[in-house]
Amino acid sequence: MTISGTPVTSDLYATVAQLKTRLSISDATDDTTLGLILTGVCRAIDNHCGQRFWRDAVATTRYYTAEHDDDTLFVDPLVSVTSIATDTAYDGTYATTWAATEYRLMPVNAAADGWPYTWIETKLNGAYDFLRYKASNKIVGIFGWPAVPDAIAEAALLWSERLYKRKDAPFGVLAFPEAGEMRLLEKMDPDVLTLLKPYVRMF
Repeated sequence: MTISGTPVTSDLYATVAQLKTRLSISDATDDTTLGLILTGVCRAIDNHCGQRFWRDAVATTRYYTAEHDDDTLFVDPLVSVTSIATDTAYDGTYATTWAATEYRLMPVNAAADGWPYTWIETKLNGAYDFLRYKASNKIVGIFGWPAVPDAIAEAALLWSERLYKRKDAPFGVLAFPEAGEMRLLEKMDPDVLTLLKPYVRMF
């Protein structure tokens, strides 16, 4: 699985310049329209996959509930952790701060593979457990993906190119006079679906 080398804090997975190259556009007349299309496509990719592929520029705080057991906490895609704290007093203070030696980010090889961490485990014989009371586990860190996967960037460009061409197919039909054929533009591009399939979250 190939991952782009540059971390992206922008919420776009490709650029207008890249899209213009695909469409063989050299002027700036449609730059605003192309930007809107690309933005809409990137958010549609997020919705389809159940996750986003850009990373936070700075550490943010999120709260979670241990749904399954005290040793495992499923989280949103995560690049790194600044701190973990639990609300052991159930008073909203999150006064119990964990040492980095108390937990392990999982999957253990995620960073080496260019993927985010998606759950956290307690260390064996550790001093703390995750709490099952609602939102009693506080995670501060960089959420998102380490870098945008190449497949996601390609899907964004393919989908955006298709939508831009819809202006030439007002009824969902694109004509090719030279070939004497017409192609419907109703369903999601199967190539886009193939590119996105490995990144659809199952939980």
